[in-house]
Amino acid sequence: MTHDKQASGWKNRTSGKAGETYTIDHLMEAFGLNKDDAEQLIKKYNGDCERINDFIRARKTRK
Repeated sequence: MTHDKQASGWKNRTSGKAGETYTIDHLMEAFGLNKDDAEQLIKKYNGDCERINDFIRARKTRK
C-alpha cells in the first residue's frame, strides 16, 4: 500500500473542533500553547489550520 502524502499531515486535516483532542494536543505541542489558548484559537478560527498558523506566525514576529 502506498503512502498518500495528500491525505496525511496536520494541515491537510479537516477543520477541527475544540473537543477534538488531537487538534488541541497538536497546537499545544507544536506551538507551546496551553490547553485554554489552543481551544480559544480553534473556536476563534473555526478550526481552520491555515488561519491558526498565520495568527501564530504573526504573533511570533511581533515579539
